[in-house]
Formats: sequence, C-alpha cells, structure tokens
Amino acid sequence: MEASASSMQDMLKNMKFPMRKEQIIESARKQNISNNIIEVIEMIPDEEYTSAESLRRAIDEATQKVGGGGGGKSQSFGGTGLGETGESGGGGPSSGGSSQGFGGRGGA
Repeated sequence: MEASASSMQDMLKNMKFPMRKEQIIESARKQNISNNIIEVIEMIPDEEYTSAESLRRAIDEATQKVGGGGGGKSQSFGGTGLGETGESGGGGPSSGGSSQGFGGRGGA
C-alpha cells in the first residue's frame, strides 16, 4: 500500500487530535482520501484517539486481524476463461501491501 501509506501520512498531518473514529472518517472524506484507506479506518475500534500515533497503532492492529498478520488487502476480479485449459484469470492472495489481480477473458 505504498501510495496509500503516503496518503495516510498526509491525512494524519492534517488532523487535530483528539478525535473519535467518526470524526476521523469524516476528516478523511473531506481530504478526498481513497476509499481503501477509509475502509481500513472503519475497521478500527470506536474510541477517542489522542494522537496520530495512537490512530496509526489502531490501524496496524485492525489490518493485521483482517490480513492474518500480513497487513494487506487483496482483491480478485476473475474472468470468464473457457479457453483450452478451462481456467479463469484472477488475482492471487496478498501477504502484505495491496494486491489486485484483473483476470481477462479466455478465448477459444
């Protein structure tokens, strides 16, 4: 999540703590932060965060719980491959960072 990490840094610099989870989400939306980052923020506990560091720790913990310790997000968009092998395309799992696979259509 290289670009997202940069966006996260920018977002945190512009926040005035303490803030509750809903205020953090609202601030992120006002700053036009990507939906991927907002989805991660939505996973943190609903409590008051006193600093950027406390929020960063909560985000790290939330992503580790979801990603099984890998801390990433994986999306797979499989195709309709019915070619000679009968396999469809798609993305693989993520062990850290962000992984997106866009499978194409198989042909005959």
